[in-house]
Amino acid sequence: MARCWRVLAAACLAWAAGLSAVQAAAPADPWPGVAAAYLVRIDGVERWSARASVQQKPASLTKILTALLVVEAAAPAAPVVVSARAA
Repeated sequence: MARCWRVLAAACLAWAAGLSAVQAAAPADPWPGVAAAYLVRIDGVERWSARASVQQKPASLTKILTALLVVEAAAPAAPVVVSARAA
């Protein structure tokens, strides 16, 4: 569970950083092996993924909604701090 939260938080931070969808080549996967599967899209463009088409059990709805609230409420460059207990 902690790994899923870290991946989701990292994806939110990447989006919040305002990365442009006009990059020439997608950078190497910054999170290799941190989750069973994930997909990061920025401005509708896939940036990183690992086994994105593999069916998985759903993650904690609470964590997903918390991440959504952070993305909607935080300023693009604002740091998001997650305590060790919450992670």
